[in-house]
Amino acid sequence: MKRIAGILGLLLLTACATQHLTASGAAVRITINPEVVKGCKFVGDVHGSDHWNGGLVGQGVAEDDARTEAQNKAAEMGGNVVLIQKSDTNRSGAEFRGEAYLCPSVPGNS
Repeated sequence: MKRIAGILGLLLLTACATQHLTASGAAVRITINPEVVKGCKFVGDVHGSDHWNGGLVGQGVAEDDARTEAQNKAAEMGGNVVLIQKSDTNRSGAEFRGEAYLCPSVPGNS
């Protein structure tokens, strides 16, 4: 019975995700290391946010949605790397800000 309740809870949280990563968004890498984007072309600022009133349970969902939104926006702008400038998650949601770059080769996450 506990296993069924756990599976249902996981499905409920997954169903609450509002942002879906596009194919081009999935190719965008996230980094906190400014060295990764040296020599890359700046294409613009990106922002993602999700306001979740589910308390601690929903923080992970809100953070994922905010990051996904920023990755999708970076891809739409022609970028393939996002340098994180701000990432904030709290009980009321998440905010993700970064700079999108087009790099000649896509580095791994740093």
